[in-house]
Amino acid sequence: MSDPEQLKGESDIAFRAGKLAEARELYEAALSLRSDWVAAHNNLAMVLWQLGDKGGAESHFCSALAVDSDQIGTLSDLGALLVEQEHL
Repeated sequence: MSDPEQLKGESDIAFRAGKLAEARELYEAALSLRSDWVAAHNNLAMVLWQLGDKGGAESHFCSALAVDSDQIGTLSDLGALLVEQEHL
């Protein structure tokens, strides 16, 4: 499948269903086709965080913010992650 929109849609469904490993793979595939996609970076960060990959989550939050630094939700999520890791 090479349609990033379709991949992200399937990723979102998997994420909502709690199929985190599947969601991770699909978000990564979508981002391999469209690397500047803020929503996909943010959602992948949330999946990684839930999977316990806090470094990966931080990286994708930062990638999302590198594309659009005005994403308040992403800034908030990154802040919560950093607090959880005691990176104050």
